[in-house]
Amino acid sequence: MEPWKDEAVRFVSSTSHWALVAFLLAGCAGSAPPLPKDYGSVDAAKPSLSQFDAEVRQLTCEEIDAELETLHMQETLINQEIAGERGGNQAIGFVAGLAFPVLLPLFAAADFHGDEKDALELLNKRRDTLLTLEVAKDCPS
Repeated sequence: MEPWKDEAVRFVSSTSHWALVAFLLAGCAGSAPPLPKDYGSVDAAKPSLSQFDAEVRQLTCEEIDAELETLHMQETLINQEIAGERGGNQAIGFVAGLAFPVLLPLFAAADFHGDEKDALELLNKRRDTLLTLEVAKDCPS
């Protein structure tokens, strides 16, 4: 076999090992949150106001709409912040992936936005609650 072919085989073999490690690490990512109940189907039962806290139950349809708009704006800002650093994080991941054992500390420089993602999860839960409350109160869409 020609020398360059030997080198290519070794490169592909070592690269595939690192790719396997990367896929295994990617499997550690969190799972998606469960979907809320579907109240929009034709045969779906209407949600009851009794399933909400007293504070939430007191919201008017206009207040629900206003809070949903605020949640949307907050979510947009958080997503823009995460997207703004995505390129840098991808570059760090690429460089660290090329020389994994040597440059492993580079992963520490990447910002994984744990706090922002937790905030998004809370915003999504609140939105689900408000959307369900809209259905329970027969608010116009």
